Amino acid sequence: MLTSDWRIKIINYCIGFAIGAALSGGIYYLGVRHGTQAQLVKQQDLQKEWDSQIQAAQQQYIQKLQEAQAEKDKWYAFAQKQSTDLAKANQALDIAQGLLKKDISNAIKNDEKSSTVCYSGIGADSLRLYNKAFGYPDSDH
Repeated sequence: MLTSDWRIKIINYCIGFAIGAALSGGIYYLGVRHGTQAQLVKQQDLQKEWDSQIQAAQQQYIQKLQEAQAEKDKWYAFAQKQSTDLAKANQALDIAQGLLKKDISNAIKNDEKSSTVCYSGIGADSLRLYNKAFGYPDSDH
């Protein structure tokens, strides 16, 4: 049988082992908790960084959209002005064409009445009208 010294030694070893195990477990728990907290802080920092990057990308996207919209509006206004100018030019050409049609019949009548010979609308007045229609200066006789 074991003497009481050995029993005390075994009990002391068991108590020491229990205290060591408890301390080791406590230290392990504290280490895991600290590691978890550190990971959580890293994760939160990464999340903040990602959120700021996403926000910056969204702001850049919004800016690009606004620039594209401004460019579209500029070209739309340009197209509208060109359309208006073209409509005015067409209207002016229609008016000029109407005046030329009236002038053609008048020129042919004047050529036929004049003392010079007129061949199928080619007389002095008709030639002046053709020059005028082509944009040459109108020269009187």
